[in-house]
Amino acid sequence: MPDKFPFIVDGIRGDVPTNFYAAPDTERGVLLNPTPGLLELCTLTNCTEVRDLVAYGNYLYAVARRGSQAVLWRIASDGTKAELGTITTSASGPAWQVYNSTQLCICDGVSGYVYTPSTGLFAQISDADFPGGGGVAYQDGYGLFFQPSSKMWFNTGLNDFTNINALDL
Repeated sequence: MPDKFPFIVDGIRGDVPTNFYAAPDTERGVLLNPTPGLLELCTLTNCTEVRDLVAYGNYLYAVARRGSQAVLWRIASDGTKAELGTITTSASGPAWQVYNSTQLCICDGVSGYVYTPSTGLFAQISDADFPGGGGVAYQDGYGLFFQPSSKMWFNTGLNDFTNINALDL
């Protein structure tokens, strides 16, 4: 029986792992090395930290810090980028992005913003019943927010992140 098993397989699924390459090793025979790092796609102008990324439609959306504010960017697969709007309520810390069939919702831990790709409109959620957003998730057509500094959560209208009903708080 041979000393070495001639196949390189994933111990969990039993298949050959992707994004690795075999390299000769004098002591162990063959090593499985990860592929080198990825290439830079683009640089977000004057931004110091990327707070969140999400793929939506044909684009990658990024929330990135710029000074005392944050900026929402749309990045195409060829690396071209467009600045879509400014988030003025919080410049640092985590951010969340969720989407439904027509809108992208951005939450910065203080407030919420909505970008509508079909119209290009980017705006802060201004519904009088919106108490602020400590974070956001998405489930079955509804945006689910929790109130900052509380244990309370609420939902938006069906497929409309801008519509909040006080009875849902």
